Amino acid sequence: MNRKTALQTVPPISASLISRKAVDDLRRRLGETGLAAFHEKTEPNWQHQQTVLRERHGLDAETSQLLIMVLERLWLLPFRQYEAGSPLVVFRLAHLPGYMNRFRAEHDKDGLALARAFHILIEAILQGRATFPVDPLHLAKEVETAISSPTTLSRKNILPLARILVAGSNEDGLCGLNHYRLANPNDIALHEHKGACGQYEGVFTKAGLRKMQIYEGRLKNNPDFQRDWQTLKQAFAHVHFLDAKGIVRRSPIPERNWQREPPPQLKNPREAFQAAFDVFCWKWFLYGMKNDQPLVHKPFYAFTPHGTQLFVPGYMSLDPSRDINWKEFNRIHKARGIERQGEKLADNQRQLDEQARRLQKAAQSLKKRGLRGETLNMALIKEMYPARAAAVDKTGLDEHAESHLRQIRRLLGRKVG
Repeated sequence: MNRKTALQTVPPISASLISRKAVDDLRRRLGETGLAAFHEKTEPNWQHQQTVLRERHGLDAETSQLLIMVLERLWLLPFRQYEAGSPLVVFRLAHLPGYMNRFRAEHDKDGLALARAFHILIEAILQGRATFPVDPLHLAKEVETAISSPTTLSRKNILPLARILVAGSNEDGLCGLNHYRLANPNDIALHEHKGACGQYEGVFTKAGLRKMQIYEGRLKNNPDFQRDWQTLKQAFAHVHFLDAKGIVRRSPIPERNWQREPPPQLKNPREAFQAAFDVFCWKWFLYGMKNDQPLVHKPFYAFTPHGTQLFVPGYMSLDPSRDINWKEFNRIHKARGIERQGEKLADNQRQLDEQARRLQKAAQSLKKRGLRGETLNMALIKEMYPARAAAVDKTGLDEHAESHLRQIRRLLGRKVG
């Protein structure tokens, strides 16, 4: 599919997200890990929902069934995305196709780009929050407004983002050299559920976590630690620093540790407390306190839009071979869809790129000369495999030629710079 055609269509939502198999697999894995009871509210009656939505939006049976499967997946995700995301999902399946038809009829390139961007954002929403650099729920609402209630202002502000998102994206989930659709989205959905429950330490072995437990025990029995905490509480008795759960946290330190928040204004009691508390947390390797109990920094890993983070607390003497489950870490890291790498593979990729360029150029030239169908295929085989030229002239497209054609099709569809 060329770029012009791709912009005029919206592909179906990937089966890796909304097939019955994918949704049931996510539900099963949530149950096995004890995370199934993550919703306080009762699960919707999907059969009743399907009837209501079908009548309300005039959907056929197939579309309404697909819509319910999408909503079911959305409900299974953490961080309560169902309430905010369900209207957007309904818009994607019930109304976006109609807008696409109108945009095509009106030759509205901006409208078509917005529709494609909206589809990509819906797929991002159905994978959780960790895959995208900006909240896809918020962006999808902005794009929906630009599609359904277009004004110069509503389109102007969102179109640059939509164009960047759509340009170079394909139905395989690639966006530039990153991925808007993960290879294993259920792995990341489960990872986010664990994070929502505070279970960030999953790639550390029992031996690694035992080091944290030993440190935590030492800290609780340390009289100097207890004295420091009492000093802080007495000095800032007039400052309400605990949240509703009785927790106070240190200030966050941004990625790479270069940029920091502006210096505290110590005349402000709240900022003076936070500065003192940050030093207290640094001194004892804490990320906070819960009432009078220390919240010791845990070793953790986190899947982010830009990569996978691994944090080892400063008190921990790390034995990489014994303390980290690298198989589990790689499973999460590779869920994005990362291809194998290495010098030999890089050489092979360069050779394939060169073959693809040569073959694509030859195909364009042959088509300009009017070659089509079997004649074109035979000419491409001769171009790609000169040693087979005589055999192709003699036998035509035999079983050997078919294997060559499969490779030729792959090269013709390969994206090269």
